[in-house]
Amino acid sequence: MCLGDMSVVSSSRIGNECQIKTVRIPRSLLLSICPKAEDRLGLVLGGQAPIREAILRYHALAASLGPHTDVVGQHLMAQHMVDLIALLLGTDTDRTELANNRGHSAARLDLMRADVVANLSRDNLTIYSVAQKAGLSPRHAQRMFEQTGTTFTEFLLEQRLLLVRKLLLDPLNRWRKVSDLAHSAGFPDVSYFNRVFRRRFGATPSDMRDA
Repeated sequence: MCLGDMSVVSSSRIGNECQIKTVRIPRSLLLSICPKAEDRLGLVLGGQAPIREAILRYHALAASLGPHTDVVGQHLMAQHMVDLIALLLGTDTDRTELANNRGHSAARLDLMRADVVANLSRDNLTIYSVAQKAGLSPRHAQRMFEQTGTTFTEFLLEQRLLLVRKLLLDPLNRWRKVSDLAHSAGFPDVSYFNRVFRRRFGATPSDMRDA
């Protein structure tokens, strides 16, 4: 990774198998969180592997979700990306704490949520596996979920229920058994699924499909 200046013509040499991903950042926004950012222009930004990995994963998440997010959400994702980049570049103690609390924590929570949504069909999806992928302890990851007003278990259950409802309402799934849809969303116990579905939506899966 490196930081460039779009007002300066430059060139780089890469191999045939390489790909380039760019993030364009308003200069004033970056300098507000990292006043000495321009000292790192043109230099290879090594080290801090967890931050580099977070930038790559969050870039992919933002590119996927950004077009479907409202303006407020887009601005928040952009701010989180700038905070991550500021942490990679290095800044003073106060601004590092701000970037960690505002950007890094939010980005890691977004990535954990995205990881959950992408793996709902796994019956062994746990806070331990999600935390490990995010480079956190299970207790730290659980605390991050709780700070949003929900636990990991509650978030996982809600996403699985929403997925089954989406599948039930899709005409292409009309002839698939409800139990099959439940299993595909990570519910191994159909009786339990029926109870929590009815409690959440006020109707049985079959009634919702028929309606």
